[in-house]
Amino acid sequence: MKMTMHIDEALLARVMETHGYETKTDAVEGALREMDRRARLAGFGREGLGLTPDELRNAVDPDYDLMASRIFPPNIMLSPVLIDSSVFLRLLRDGQDPGVALSRWAGERDLAIYGTVEVEVLRGVREPVRRPC
Repeated sequence: MKMTMHIDEALLARVMETHGYETKTDAVEGALREMDRRARLAGFGREGLGLTPDELRNAVDPDYDLMASRIFPPNIMLSPVLIDSSVFLRLLRDGQDPGVALSRWAGERDLAIYGTVEVEVLRGVREPVRRPC
């Protein structure tokens, strides 16, 4: 959709350079997607996944080996604390909602979650459980 917007040109240029966007449209869309991602993540923290402990335990295939699926082993651990897929899988296997647990932990320390987590975790999920809205 074409539209006219008033955007700080210096800010837009920094975002394009920092994140490697080739067009202004890509930069604006990238910023909107990031804002949406953060809002959805905050929603998981407030509301959780809406699954019972048994559904959480059964959500991940017990034979799924996260470490075997990785091409490169993690080699750097910086502050903030990196929450990788193994944390999500452990929480699910323990019957805990990762969104609720991470929200609680975020109050105690800075957490970092990288985009590959969702892909790695979802690879091990047997079948998505959907709750009616």
